[in-house]
Amino acid sequence: SSARLLMNRGARQRQSAAIKGHPATAIERPKNFRLTAIQEWSVTMRLRREVDLMSDFRLG
Repeated sequence: SSARLLMNRGARQRQSAAIKGHPATAIERPKNFRLTAIQEWSVTMRLRREVDLMSDFRLG
């Protein structure tokens, strides 16, 4: 069961790395490059929106 936990953790780390566009996933990338690009864009937009909300809250 511990091996399965390790495998799950590794898969989760690969997933988050793919979303961040980590160079470690560059080999796996071409297959689903468009998907990861969209994921990256949505993540960056969400972060930017959160930052905007934070700055608005601080100013107001």
